[in-house]
Amino acid sequence: MGHKILNGNELLIQGALEAGFHLYTGYPGSPLADFFNILYEEKENLLKKGIRVVIANSEANAAAMASGAKMAGQNVLVAMKSMGLHVASDALSVGNFANPGGLVDGKHSGVVVAVGDDPWSISTSTPADSRYLFKHLHMPFLEPATPQELKDWMAIALDISQRSSVYTGFLLTTFMAEGGGRVEVGAEKVIDSTPVTLDPRQFNLSTNVMVPPNSLFADKEMILNRFPQIKKILAELNMDQTFGNKNSDVGIISSGGVFETLKQVLEESNVINEIQLYKAATTYPFNEHQLLPFLKTIKHLIVVEEKRGFLEGEVKELINKHGLTLTVMGKEFKSDHG
Repeated sequence: MGHKILNGNELLIQGALEAGFHLYTGYPGSPLADFFNILYEEKENLLKKGIRVVIANSEANAAAMASGAKMAGQNVLVAMKSMGLHVASDALSVGNFANPGGLVDGKHSGVVVAVGDDPWSISTSTPADSRYLFKHLHMPFLEPATPQELKDWMAIALDISQRSSVYTGFLLTTFMAEGGGRVEVGAEKVIDSTPVTLDPRQFNLSTNVMVPPNSLFADKEMILNRFPQIKKILAELNMDQTFGNKNSDVGIISSGGVFETLKQVLEESNVINEIQLYKAATTYPFNEHQLLPFLKTIKHLIVVEEKRGFLEGEVKELINKHGLTLTVMGKEFKSDHG
């Protein structure tokens, strides 16, 4: 279809239009504040195409709206800043555990939650790390590293949610959201705007109303069946990538925008040919189908990430689970000074 130069918020919207969402909702907040400014300029035109744009009263209200739209078989994109994820967590937890069913062409309706983290508090009051909350909510999340991935992976995030009936997170940081680049764009997906009538009498209360004992059974279903399905999907997608010297016994792992900075530094210093470099598309859960073979080829692993050691903790857990023996260095990096 051609190329465009877009900033991060525009890339998020372009990717969503190509993926096929019916409802765009959330609450404005940096670094995703421009997300709704851009959408509202085209609000009436989008409505004619069957796409509704709603700025909710709060992130929690947006999450509740997403749950209702999912019941109606609609695909939903919810956007918010990092602290907004805390506000929305109650409603997101309830909505994520609910499992409406209602397959269309073998897929559920999907919900993607895009969150803008600000690790260095450039424009946000608190440098919250949303990775921990995504895990707490049983939400897998993607971490795009380039402008092209930021656009293209919206469709992948929706596909994961549709195939598993689990909400999918989409995490980007300030430099990704407020940056941008030249990307290849595709055609916008045509949305079915046929009105949907909901009859609550047709709902399966046991899988959609999260009160005891339903919520206990839903938790068991999530752990034993629904979330493991995501791991199978990731194994099929094979989104992770490796670079560098495959014969080296030293490996470095990273993800998201941090990865691109790291890769550039390694290339400019001519170090990349001396180590193995692993790019994780998802850090919860990992694509073990790709990551485990990589870990088995190295003796030393360096973990590079912003702020807290989420990636480090996840990879150590995987190493221990499979009884691997390798040195891991992350936030507590060894030096000549001990």
